[in-house]
Amino acid sequence: MKQNRHRKILIFIGILVITSVACSCGALNSIRDRLPVGLNDLNPDGIATAVAEQIPQLTQTVGDLLEEGGDQLQGGDEALPPAEADQTFGDLESSYAGLESYRTRIVVTVDGQDENGNPVKESMTMNQEANKAQDAYHMVMQQEGASTGTPQSFEIYTIGDSFYMLDPNNEMGMDTPCFAMTGSSMGDEMDSFEMLSPDEIFDGIESGDLIQRGETVNGIKTDHYRLKNVAMDGTTMMTESGDIWIAQNGGFIVRFVGEGEGEAGLFGNNTTVNGKMHWEFDLLDVNQVNEITLPDVCVQAEAEGLGSLPVPPSASDVSQFGPMMTFNSSDAPDVVADFYRQELAAAGYELTEDSELGGMFMYTFTKDGQPLNVIITPGEGSGSTVVLTTEDF
Repeated sequence: MKQNRHRKILIFIGILVITSVACSCGALNSIRDRLPVGLNDLNPDGIATAVAEQIPQLTQTVGDLLEEGGDQLQGGDEALPPAEADQTFGDLESSYAGLESYRTRIVVTVDGQDENGNPVKESMTMNQEANKAQDAYHMVMQQEGASTGTPQSFEIYTIGDSFYMLDPNNEMGMDTPCFAMTGSSMGDEMDSFEMLSPDEIFDGIESGDLIQRGETVNGIKTDHYRLKNVAMDGTTMMTESGDIWIAQNGGFIVRFVGEGEGEAGLFGNNTTVNGKMHWEFDLLDVNQVNEITLPDVCVQAEAEGLGSLPVPPSASDVSQFGPMMTFNSSDAPDVVADFYRQELAAAGYELTEDSELGGMFMYTFTKDGQPLNVIITPGEGSGSTVVLTTEDF
């Protein structure tokens, strides 16, 4: 199960910061640096796969996301066993699938010293909303503290096979308020962009001592437990105290509050912090989230991309990543080359450079002073692999 979680993106950017106590500009810069927006080492044969793999690589040092499974929220109260110490919670990983929509909130604060004795006091908040019927997820991450200066924030949306990163203040240096990625290959990577859940961030949430049954928390009837010996993934942080509320119907975590003390790495600057951490998780608005709407600036970013360019009927696995589009075709390279010479000319493009080498075609077209590069190479076994980009190479 763990190996599959490391494929998940997005929200891992936020989890990355939690597990590494990374409330710093360095974390945002590192995310920016890993985005594959350059084409200096372009390999057309493998580019569609390479593009889709870049974002999951951000998860190499972090906690994980919850995968699907689970029980329904609705239904009458079930008969419950008598209260006893050290009760097992069951399979928390497969307990959220019955929720059609929800919101989550995680707030983490850290107070301690770095390895040079400098004080560190930071806070990070992540809010997420999900609507499964729409196949839409939205996360907002905010950081505050001395190392960040002014508060920082960015947002992530996934809707179907499309992914969007909203950075209106250009804190990640993307030079665009919204960065869009679309296509079936991105959709495969986003399939499990779902619940931010404590059992994916902490080790040892398996059993606890029952405090009280039938407490209503966030509008859901729960059982309240006291935890012990819970550790945060990727750190030496151990809980000094922890309370968790588990839904009676469904068995999922509704609230988790705790404090821990230990050592954690600061992501992005190769140092560590020793101190205390406080966290709060809440599951909110279960089955009450309406349609998630994409901001106008992201709609515009997608429209201004390469999605309006002609694509041959034989195209498959079409993906768009900012200034680049990739796809495969069952047609031979020379057939695809003829297609683009004709279709782009009809669309007002002028062919300014062309070359052919070993069955590979490379064209540069120009329209309104803007270049468009087209690279067509033989596919694996048969057909073609095609890259269109407005980037220079």
